[in-house]
Amino acid sequence: MSTEKDNANTIHTVKQLCPECSEENEFVLTAAANYIFVCPLCKELCGIDCEYGYANIVPCDILMGSEKIGEITEYRTEHKAKYRLVSERFHIKQKLSGGYADLEAYKEALTVLEPFLKRK
Repeated sequence: MSTEKDNANTIHTVKQLCPECSEENEFVLTAAANYIFVCPLCKELCGIDCEYGYANIVPCDILMGSEKIGEITEYRTEHKAKYRLVSERFHIKQKLSGGYADLEAYKEALTVLEPFLKRK
């Protein structure tokens, strides 16, 4: 993974090599601290960059190339924090049952997005 900074706009880009199709993809980062990268070519997971084990795993932007296709956010219940997947592109707003441990919320979000990504 390499990172470049455009000083004029403070936009960061990250290059990731897709483990599935070997395509090198460039992702445009937002202000979030956590990211899921989806290959725009084959629609498979390219990678995850998050603060798991050190800090909160949300908000987490889900990126497909230069496009933000979704976000994992947090909402509070009486007893603990829970997560939800929001995607304006695919018209999704779904509570996730997975939590922080083993990035279960991330895995569940990718499972929810999979049928939308695989559509031709």
